[in-house]
Amino acid sequence: MKRILLCCICLLTINLNCLGQRKIVWGAQAKLGTSTYEPVELGNSRESLLTYGAGIYADLAFSAHLSFRPQLGWLRKGFQQNTNLYSTGGQLIKVINTKLSYDYLPLDVTFVYRLRPDKVLKPFLQIGARGSVLIDNRVNLTSTTQPVGGTLDLDNFKRVTVGGLLGIGVEWKRFSLGLEANRDLSSYLNPPPISLFEDLKPKFRWYGISLSFQLQNP
Repeated sequence: MKRILLCCICLLTINLNCLGQRKIVWGAQAKLGTSTYEPVELGNSRESLLTYGAGIYADLAFSAHLSFRPQLGWLRKGFQQNTNLYSTGGQLIKVINTKLSYDYLPLDVTFVYRLRPDKVLKPFLQIGARGSVLIDNRVNLTSTTQPVGGTLDLDNFKRVTVGGLLGIGVEWKRFSLGLEANRDLSSYLNPPPISLFEDLKPKFRWYGISLSFQLQNP
């Protein structure tokens, strides 16, 4: 996966050099969405976790319709689950809610196609790839007694993951609002000493909305 991410960085550098004579429009983006992973191991359930992120991007136009848009940012992924604890008599003792969040530095390499660039509202389609580097994680356990926080050993997780990215939205002047879907193609876990997880190879899914603002006029 490190080689794949390195290739993405090289591709980004080559494109920036080749398009150096073209005008670059810079922008900033904020994201809000939900994250979970698939598949789910037998006997457990997973719920989506509300997450967020931010980034900066460069937009290099080939034409009024098509542009190349690399983006570097920060994105949180994760999931949550509820575990019910029962007594020997079958009585519910307490419910433990576990929230696991993972902080990534994503590099997006995408292309944006504007359907009606001559209109005030410009619908667009965005498609490409996302390579992410894991930098931190957080575990929060909340039960009927007291909350407990902590972290997990990062050695249990893959530092680099790669996935696909698909988005649709609309541009208005220097603003754009979009819907985004990201699914990892590689597992976020290193092969742990549990054969069940080795077979499942869990992958993150992230769906959300994004609000972008161009820092300069195109």
